[in-house]
Amino acid sequence: MMTPSIVTADLICSVSMPKMETRAHFIAFLKFVHGLMRASGPLLELAVERSSGALREYYKAHLAEEKDHADWLAEDMELLSEAPSQIDHAAAATAGAQYYYLRHVGPHALLGYMAAMEFRPMSLADVESLETLYGAPAIRTLRYHATHDPEHAKELARVIDEHAKFADIICYSAFVTTRMLAFYLDERMRHA
Repeated sequence: MMTPSIVTADLICSVSMPKMETRAHFIAFLKFVHGLMRASGPLLELAVERSSGALREYYKAHLAEEKDHADWLAEDMELLSEAPSQIDHAAAATAGAQYYYLRHVGPHALLGYMAAMEFRPMSLADVESLETLYGAPAIRTLRYHATHDPEHAKELARVIDEHAKFADIICYSAFVTTRMLAFYLDERMRHA
């Protein structure tokens, strides 16, 4: 049986992501990811406010888990003599869709957005390659996520399946978010 989490994962994996082939591509990736991480806390706070029961508790726990990750990434970027963008329009567009869903549709769509972020983590082999190129201290946050996101994804899949009656919006949010991630990363890397 195809559970909502399996359908969500299949949709996410159906979207091809651009490859980081140069330092400029890597920096473009980091800046975009930082913008998304900076939006995570406020999105989760709004999700906590708009949800109830077990879903609310899940969002509260995830909010505590994600605390300071944008700051960590900014510190990592500083080791590469880079800084996050003051405003990242691509991250604003990607995360901004979730504000719309949270305010006008409901709190379940954010599960799809989170799946787009956590169901396809960077591989440890890719992390190790980046550590070889740029030094382990500058890849600290990426390593943390590559190590922890597979477990987060399992928990998230369980939560998605518990909210199967909202599968349409969860799957749609995951697919659209993944398409936005691929589009904006590709655009950034082509112009890096």
